[in-house]
Amino acid sequence: MTGFRWFSESVDECLALGGDAALDALRKLIDEANADKDAGYGPPEHDINIARRKWLALYNEIYRKDAA
Repeated sequence: MTGFRWFSESVDECLALGGDAALDALRKLIDEANADKDAGYGPPEHDINIARRKWLALYNEIYRKDAA
């Protein structure tokens, strides 16, 4: 059993996977956070938006490199 983790710690754990695995894990985490938020709990919207920006930055880093 894992203990309590802040949302930002979970984001960092996803990013540590690297590459496409990080993108997939972070997308799932963001989707779960949005569902929790819609249900009336979950991380602050600001934290979710930070995670979205990190996902987008990683996406651009991976796929812009491929396009160049």
